[in-house]
Amino acid sequence: MRRLSIVFLFALVLSACSGSDGTPKPNGGEGLPDPEVTTLAAPDPDEVAVKFLDAWKEMNYASMYALLSPPTQDGVSEDAFAERYEYVRTTANITNVDYQIVSSLVISPQAAEVRYRLTLTSGVVGDVMR
Repeated sequence: MRRLSIVFLFALVLSACSGSDGTPKPNGGEGLPDPEVTTLAAPDPDEVAVKFLDAWKEMNYASMYALLSPPTQDGVSEDAFAERYEYVRTTANITNVDYQIVSSLVISPQAAEVRYRLTLTSGVVGDVMR
């Protein structure tokens, strides 16, 4: 009796995986649709750096903060970030922020490094270059 049950179960499974003409159905059923491949390009690091540095020139700290990575944002609130930049600007009497992109390197789709030369024009100490 047990042997008959196994044979019946095997026949049932085999018929479920076959078309009406007895040929096997792909994937054991109606078949799955072709997979869709979606690729998203990583943001251009130079473009992001320029947006950040331009926002700094305009003292737009909210835009600067929005460009920070999520882990960096987790480490400092937007208010604390803006207060820090504003404190430096007012204390050093910074009247201008200028920059030049020197180089950039894409490390992985999630990480890049941009080197830039920064000139802060200060009413207290003159130009500060970094």
